Amino acid sequence: MKVGGSAGHVSVEIAAANPDLLLIVQEFATLKLQFDATVPQELKSRITFQAHDFFTPQPIQGADVYFFKHILHD
Repeated sequence: MKVGGSAGHVSVEIAAANPDLLLIVQEFATLKLQFDATVPQELKSRITFQAHDFFTPQPIQGADVYFFKHILHD
């Protein structure tokens, strides 16, 4: 799970290096088109996009990892 995941750049690198991981990129809905253009087709079965505002309750409970990068400035 990557919260504030932008277009999924970091998740692509993580998924490429870890073939057993499933990742969810949470970001504002306006970045969905960018995400779709960024994530390679061969990784789209393991990296999904979820529109989410991290100022609201987290809809994914019990993930193994919540990865935050450059978002706590808000």
